[in-house]
Amino acid sequence: LGWIANINKGTIENCENHGNLSHRSNYTSGNIYVGGLVGSNRYVIYRCKNYGEVSSASISCSRDDDKTVIVYVGGIAGASYPKRVLGATTARCENHGAVKSLSDARFEKVGGILAEAFTTTVKMCINRGSVTSSSSAPETGGIGETWIAGIVGYSKGDIVCCDNFGEVSSSGVNLAHTAGICSMPHTKLVIADCTNYGKVECLNETPSFTAGIAATIGREVHLVNCNNRGEVR
Repeated sequence: LGWIANINKGTIENCENHGNLSHRSNYTSGNIYVGGLVGSNRYVIYRCKNYGEVSSASISCSRDDDKTVIVYVGGIAGASYPKRVLGATTARCENHGAVKSLSDARFEKVGGILAEAFTTTVKMCINRGSVTSSSSAPETGGIGETWIAGIVGYSKGDIVCCDNFGEVSSSGVNLAHTAGICSMPHTKLVIADCTNYGKVECLNETPSFTAGIAATIGREVHLVNCNNRGEVR
């Protein structure tokens, strides 16, 4: 779900969104993708800006095939394509609107620019909007997991020259990975020349992971010339 496109397979350039986008769902035949401009991005988003609030309330999520529901909520796009696409990039984009997720899904990913980048490169992007998540227990029981960050919630691609100025906050019952730039870089990648200026706060009931740059590093990741100037709680 996005203001410009639900699914982008080409190049979106020099586009802006000034309208609020509000998603509500308690049943889905697949995962949920919500973005200020694009729901699911499969190629290039360049020089685009979002000024509207992006919010999702995915409560009592269920699928007809009984598979786990994953919720993606991002200021520019919900998520990129999971398979490697040569040249796939999100670059020189800005988010100024608040990004909010309220969910009891088993897995929740939230980001000021992208909720999940997969193998897409994200470069020269700025987030100025607040990014928040509030999680509740899944209907099937147990504890879910949240990945939330000012730039990218979860990534397997490089993140270069990106700055976050927005406050990042997570609350609820989930185990949370909360960070200013990327909550979990999860493969051999580079995060370079990125700075977090926003407050990063985790109030989750379950012991979680919080950091100014990257909360949890899953694989061999190179952090180069990155700085945190925001409060981390």
